[in-house]
Amino acid sequence: MTTSGGPEPVTGDARTSAGVLSRAARLRLAYLWGYRTEDVDAYGFTGGRPLADAGRFLGYDWYLSVVRPVLNDGGAKVLTENKWVFYRFADSFGLPVPRTLGLFDPVHGVTWDGERPMRTVQDVLTELRRQQPGALVIKPAGGGRGSHVLILDAIDHDTGEAVTRTGEQVDLEATLTSLDLTGMRGVSGYVLQEPVRNHEELARLAPYAANTVRVQTFLTGEGSVAVQGAVLRLGRRGGMVDNYSLGGLSVPVDAATGTLGRGVLPGSTERLTHHPDTGVEFTGWQVPRWAETVDLCVRAARLFPGLRSLGWDVVITASGPVLLEGNADWGLRSLQMHTDGWLADPVIRAQLESLGVPLPTGRFTADIGVRLLRRLGRRVRRLGGRLLRTIGLRR
Repeated sequence: MTTSGGPEPVTGDARTSAGVLSRAARLRLAYLWGYRTEDVDAYGFTGGRPLADAGRFLGYDWYLSVVRPVLNDGGAKVLTENKWVFYRFADSFGLPVPRTLGLFDPVHGVTWDGERPMRTVQDVLTELRRQQPGALVIKPAGGGRGSHVLILDAIDHDTGEAVTRTGEQVDLEATLTSLDLTGMRGVSGYVLQEPVRNHEELARLAPYAANTVRVQTFLTGEGSVAVQGAVLRLGRRGGMVDNYSLGGLSVPVDAATGTLGRGVLPGSTERLTHHPDTGVEFTGWQVPRWAETVDLCVRAARLFPGLRSLGWDVVITASGPVLLEGNADWGLRSLQMHTDGWLADPVIRAQLESLGVPLPTGRFTADIGVRLLRRLGRRVRRLGGRLLRTIGLRR
């Protein structure tokens, strides 16, 4: 990714002292550029990066409220954000997905073949005894960022005992009973799958989780697919999943070659060349079966109507890449923090602008004024609610 292009640089006093942003600078980043506090830290503005670089990065608020609605139709997001729908849809096109046993849901629960119900704990236990999986992934159908995913690495179907990825021994029936089937993000139920095993070279880097590659694709107005970036997530010792938001190591991947750069851990600006738990060096390392992985994501990107910008989570196995998830609401920050700015790349800017995506300029406009008033209104309502609770007029 290049560092040329972008809007005119911001001028003016940006800092009160070296590496310390003034309140005025923070407000400008928030309201004129659409930055969140996490963006300011992740992109180095609290560590010395000049405010003149603000136009190189796309702020997450601007991305959420302005960019993504243009690229991804809200009604089409069910194809990726409901994981049960995603696996059924992807499988119908012959895309490789994990072996799925069924959906555990009190109303719509059913086995993958559609022949048997999975609406109660006993339904699920009966199906597990029938199929005898040696391990199991239990994930919310509406989950995100690895939240509430449970992985059982060993199951004794005779005793009903199981061992989680973190080494905890649990009772299978009690575990299923404890699940909150009301779901997450408006989607009920849990998808049950067999785990996908990493390629041995990826497992050597980090044997703790299914290390996944996030590949960001963009469907252009002409119908071609561009790969706008890629990141490898490596799990940590004691972790259930590899997500950066839950402590995983994030490592940039050169999309053209599959070569790894230097990684970063959440809450740190230090760039790492070795995995902090295994000590294995990864910088300069070649991701196995990279061309196949890119080809899979490009093929998938053409098949999900109404969604031009998608983040694919892929597990690379010994026999090839497997689609773990597709994300219409993919995390821009995890990709952009490894670059000198997404919008500094003239190719990416041109791709977005070709579809009429409004990009920030750092100048005050009527649209920004409306967004500012809405944001201030939400803040006033929150403060008012807090005051009412304090004086006992609201619970």
